[in-house]
Amino acid sequence: MTSPTDPVTAPAAPPITLLQDAHDDRIIHRAAHQRAHRERGRITTDPTPHTSSLAYLALDLLRAMDRHSFSRPDAERMSTTPAWRAVTSWTLSTGLEEAIVLRAPTNSLPNASSALPPGAPTPASG
Repeated sequence: MTSPTDPVTAPAAPPITLLQDAHDDRIIHRAAHQRAHRERGRITTDPTPHTSSLAYLALDLLRAMDRHSFSRPDAERMSTTPAWRAVTSWTLSTGLEEAIVLRAPTNSLPNASSALPPGAPTPASG
Protein backbone atom coordinates (compact mmCIF):
# COMPACT_ATOMS: atom_id res chain seq x y z
CA MET A 1 0.00 0.00 0.00
CA THR A 2 1.29 3.47 -0.85
CA SER A 3 1.29 6.16 1.78
CA PRO A 4 0.22 9.71 0.86
CA THR A 5 3.85 10.84 1.05
CA ASP A 6 5.13 8.20 -1.40
CA PRO A 7 5.29 9.46 -4.96
CA VAL A 8 3.13 7.45 -7.32
CA THR A 9 4.62 7.04 -10.73
CA ALA A 10 2.33 6.20 -13.62
CA PRO A 11 3.63 3.40 -15.81
CA ALA A 12 5.15 4.57 -19.06
CA ALA A 13 3.36 3.62 -22.27
CA PRO A 14 5.34 1.41 -24.66
CA PRO A 15 6.78 2.92 -27.82
CA ILE A 16 4.93 2.55 -31.09
CA THR A 17 6.89 0.79 -33.82
CA LEU A 18 6.69 2.63 -37.13
CA LEU A 19 7.53 0.27 -39.94
CA GLN A 20 8.85 2.37 -42.79
CA ASP A 21 8.55 0.21 -45.86
CA ALA A 22 9.17 2.48 -48.83
CA HIS A 23 8.25 -0.24 -51.32
CA ASP A 24 5.03 -1.27 -49.51
CA ASP A 25 6.15 -4.90 -49.58
CA ARG A 26 3.20 -7.33 -49.28
CA ILE A 27 5.34 -9.88 -47.41
CA ILE A 28 6.26 -7.35 -44.72
CA HIS A 29 2.68 -6.12 -44.53
CA ARG A 30 1.30 -9.65 -44.13
CA ALA A 31 3.95 -10.60 -41.53
CA ALA A 32 3.15 -7.52 -39.45
CA HIS A 33 -0.56 -8.32 -39.46
CA GLN A 34 0.15 -11.98 -38.63
CA ARG A 35 2.24 -10.85 -35.65
CA ALA A 36 -0.70 -8.90 -34.23
CA HIS A 37 -2.47 -10.58 -31.33
CA ARG A 38 -4.53 -8.30 -29.07
CA GLU A 39 -4.72 -10.83 -26.27
CA ARG A 40 -0.90 -10.94 -26.17
CA GLY A 41 -0.59 -7.16 -26.26
CA ARG A 42 0.32 -6.71 -29.93
CA ILE A 43 -1.58 -4.73 -32.57
CA THR A 44 -0.90 -3.71 -36.15
CA THR A 45 -2.71 -0.95 -37.99
CA ASP A 46 -2.76 0.72 -41.37
CA PRO A 47 -3.36 4.46 -40.96
CA THR A 48 -6.39 6.03 -42.62
CA PRO A 49 -5.36 6.81 -46.24
CA HIS A 50 -4.65 10.41 -47.24
CA THR A 51 -4.37 11.70 -43.67
CA SER A 52 -1.31 13.00 -41.89
CA SER A 53 -2.98 14.10 -38.67
CA LEU A 54 -1.72 12.61 -35.41
CA ALA A 55 -5.36 12.58 -34.25
CA TYR A 56 -6.25 10.19 -37.09
CA LEU A 57 -3.25 8.01 -36.23
CA ALA A 58 -4.49 7.84 -32.62
CA LEU A 59 -7.99 6.85 -33.80
CA ASP A 60 -6.49 4.16 -36.04
CA LEU A 61 -4.62 2.74 -33.05
CA LEU A 62 -7.78 2.78 -30.94
CA ARG A 63 -9.65 0.89 -33.65
CA ALA A 64 -6.80 -1.64 -33.83
CA MET A 65 -7.24 -2.10 -30.07
CA ASP A 66 -10.85 -3.06 -30.85
CA ARG A 67 -12.30 0.11 -29.31
CA HIS A 68 -15.29 0.38 -31.64
CA SER A 69 -16.74 3.47 -29.97
CA PHE A 70 -13.99 5.38 -31.76
CA SER A 71 -15.38 4.30 -35.14
CA ARG A 72 -18.38 6.63 -34.90
CA PRO A 73 -18.35 9.70 -37.18
CA ASP A 74 -18.23 12.10 -34.23
CA ALA A 75 -14.90 10.53 -33.15
CA GLU A 76 -13.41 11.87 -36.39
CA ARG A 77 -13.74 15.38 -34.93
CA MET A 78 -11.57 14.50 -31.93
CA SER A 79 -8.49 16.69 -31.64
CA THR A 80 -4.97 15.37 -31.13
CA THR A 81 -4.60 15.69 -27.35
CA PRO A 82 -7.86 13.91 -26.36
CA ALA A 83 -7.25 11.22 -28.97
CA TRP A 84 -3.77 10.46 -27.62
CA ARG A 85 -5.02 10.55 -24.04
CA ALA A 86 -7.49 7.84 -25.03
CA VAL A 87 -4.68 5.83 -26.68
CA THR A 88 -2.56 6.20 -23.54
CA SER A 89 -5.42 5.13 -21.27
CA TRP A 90 -6.33 2.09 -23.34
CA THR A 91 -2.67 1.16 -23.86
CA LEU A 92 -2.04 1.10 -20.12
CA SER A 93 -5.33 -0.55 -19.17
CA THR A 94 -5.13 -3.34 -21.75
CA GLY A 95 -1.44 -4.16 -21.33
CA LEU A 96 -0.54 -3.28 -24.91
CA GLU A 97 3.17 -3.93 -25.42
CA GLU A 98 3.61 -3.43 -29.13
CA ALA A 99 1.85 -1.38 -31.78
CA ILE A 100 3.06 -1.60 -35.36
CA VAL A 101 1.93 1.21 -37.64
CA LEU A 102 2.28 0.38 -41.32
CA ARG A 103 2.42 3.13 -43.92
CA ALA A 104 3.00 5.63 -41.14
CA PRO A 105 2.48 9.31 -42.01
CA THR A 106 6.20 10.09 -41.91
CA ASN A 107 5.69 13.78 -42.67
CA SER A 108 4.16 14.14 -39.19
CA LEU A 109 6.72 12.13 -37.28
CA PRO A 110 9.62 14.52 -36.72
CA ASN A 111 7.47 16.71 -34.45
CA ALA A 112 5.16 13.97 -33.19
CA SER A 113 6.58 13.68 -29.68
CA SER A 114 6.17 17.38 -28.97
CA ALA A 115 2.48 17.25 -29.98
CA LEU A 116 1.59 14.32 -27.74
CA PRO A 117 0.42 14.63 -24.13
CA PRO A 118 2.71 13.47 -21.31
CA GLY A 119 2.72 9.69 -20.98
CA ALA A 120 1.49 9.03 -24.53
CA PRO A 121 3.15 6.23 -26.50
CA THR A 122 6.02 7.75 -28.45
CA PRO A 123 6.91 6.94 -32.08
CA ALA A 124 10.08 4.89 -32.49
CA SER A 125 11.25 3.92 -35.96
CA GLY A 126 11.38 0.22 -36.62
